[in-house]
Amino acid sequence: GIRPQLINIKTKKLITDFLIIKRENTLHILNTISPGFTSAFAFAKYVVDSYVK
Repeated sequence: GIRPQLINIKTKKLITDFLIIKRENTLHILNTISPGFTSAFAFAKYVVDSYVK
């Protein structure tokens, strides 16, 4: 099948893990390809514990 995946344009290599970008008022979680949903609850806890204050 076809699936979207991020590519680092500087190195021209696939990004193989979640990419979390935090800005002043936003938090973006990118590259949540399968099996991303399998780890959804554990990952949500990690994000809240690490990035949400």
